[in-house]
Amino acid sequence: MPGGGPGGFMPPSHRIAEKNKEPKPENIRQVPGYLKRVIVKFFSRLFYIFGLVWETSPWILVLLVVLSAAEGLLPIAGTYISAQIINALSRTLTGEELLISSLGLLFVFQFAYLFLNRLTTDVNRILSNLSGELVTNHIRRKIMHKVKDIDVEAFDRPDFYEGLENANREAGMRPIQILNATLNIISVTVSLVGFIVILVGISGWAPLLVAFLALPSAIVSFVYRKKTAGYLRIRSKARRQMNYYSSTVVNKDMIKEVRLLGLNDEFERRYDTVFRDYFRGLRRLILQEGAWNVGLGILRIFVNCFLFFFVATLVLEKQIRIGDYSFYTGALSSISSGVTTFVNSTASIYEGTLFIDNLILFMKQKATVCSPENPEPVRTGVGHTIEFDHVSFRYPGSDHDVIHDFSLKLEAGQTVALVGFNGAGKTT
Repeated sequence: MPGGGPGGFMPPSHRIAEKNKEPKPENIRQVPGYLKRVIVKFFSRLFYIFGLVWETSPWILVLLVVLSAAEGLLPIAGTYISAQIINALSRTLTGEELLISSLGLLFVFQFAYLFLNRLTTDVNRILSNLSGELVTNHIRRKIMHKVKDIDVEAFDRPDFYEGLENANREAGMRPIQILNATLNIISVTVSLVGFIVILVGISGWAPLLVAFLALPSAIVSFVYRKKTAGYLRIRSKARRQMNYYSSTVVNKDMIKEVRLLGLNDEFERRYDTVFRDYFRGLRRLILQEGAWNVGLGILRIFVNCFLFFFVATLVLEKQIRIGDYSFYTGALSSISSGVTTFVNSTASIYEGTLFIDNLILFMKQKATVCSPENPEPVRTGVGHTIEFDHVSFRYPGSDHDVIHDFSLKLEAGQTVALVGFNGAGKTT
């Protein structure tokens, strides 16, 4: 039974992952088709999540998108205002006349920028928290409503029950993570476009070089997000085992039996054994991705230093003012960090959409045992008889019956006890 311990029947967990896995291209001609299918699946999952948020509360989604766009524009305005203040002060130090009112106006703009930046950040956080609770509630209610239409026999299938647990567990996490990452991409994209337009004024190749350096990071992030998602799916049985061992030891209804039978140490030992094996593969993926990111990060630092030096030479050659140095180097830094954020957020969305398949597959479950169109009404106030006539049952994937040729007749008013070993099929 799926509700039993980890020692019960469990088909290989990777069957669930393989069911929706996109086959890799076998040659270069198949690559475009493979990429197209991956991208289509990615956006279909993403739109599915946005549809869930829209179902929950359209006005929150609209406000979040608007605020994300505003958060993308504000850094550009802030960098520009700071550069103009430095330019104004430098002109004063070199003997040029500067109206106090002009400098005062710049500080008014600076104050307005700081105020709006703080306001949008706080309002965005409030809306994100509200949407998180509302979306989680909406998805859990959809799952609760869907369960009513699913055959009871499905709960005896470990693959279905595992999918249900995954969908229920991720309902409160994945959609909000994906939504926040998508909104982050909106704000970052607005900033990137603005800063790239600014930098084109002094160099057409500088923003292209910064953006080009993000390509290897994007490839690494997507490859390892997919590897990690696949690993977690394949090792879902190990995670269920760890959860079983840890939850049993702290369960108030089981603590008496655990203590009485002296199972604490045994469950801890089994938990540690499963965790070591599970963590070994996960650690390898984390260290490999980290090594790639460290190497690419060092390369980006060298390139940024070169670009900063390039902007400094423009100041020395008096092609731009000293305040413009902070403006353009700020734009370069923002493009570099923005591209990194864009890549990480996109990879996070991609990883989240892979996991959201659990929810999508669960919601597509169809009932196979349907009630008749004109069911016979149940008579009340009279005794009923329940009869099993040569009934046999076996679990899906099993090669033997747990109940074989079983007959039983229960008359009204009788008291009957079912006795048998664990796993003998009493509950079934």
